Amino acid sequence: ADVPSVRRAIDAFPLAGGERLDHAEYESGKQAIQTALRGAGFLDAEMLVHRVAVNTETRTADVDLEWDVGTRYRLGPARFAPDAQFGPEFLQGYVPWQPGDWYSTDRLLTLQERLVDADYFASVGVQPALDERRDGVVPVDERLRPAPRNVYSAGVFFSTDFGVGGRLAYDRRWLNRRGHKLATRLEYSQR
Repeated sequence: ADVPSVRRAIDAFPLAGGERLDHAEYESGKQAIQTALRGAGFLDAEMLVHRVAVNTETRTADVDLEWDVGTRYRLGPARFAPDAQFGPEFLQGYVPWQPGDWYSTDRLLTLQERLVDADYFASVGVQPALDERRDGVVPVDERLRPAPRNVYSAGVFFSTDFGVGGRLAYDRRWLNRRGHKLATRLEYSQR
């Protein structure tokens, strides 16, 4: 409960004293806590107790939840498949953690977003190697498929300032293994 994301899930549990028992809310609250535990690195978290004791005479229900959270895992190295497109030192620059930082699904998503936003790749897969976790460390595998290297575009436009015009563009998504890019634009208009 000292991990902020887990604390938020516990505090947001939808059932509180004096409220009506709603089984769907109970289930969603349970799942939110389990998700928060896994997202914070408690990958072996196991629910030990999940009980709702209903007393029909007093019209009350007691909710009892308990987890054995197990080990909190840390992030290991980001492992990029061998790639002719870029060198490993270039790709490591996108990784938002150091090996040994606490496991966090937010960090995994941040890495995926950074790689997608770089516009070098047609597809990006960031996958923790859960089968290879040991000694409290989870390595992370990245699968990248290069995007087309060259992008051509053309268009016609009209503007009150320039009149009718045309536009041609050429982008080279990467020039070398250090990620340099090239973009050229040519526009022609009446004015």
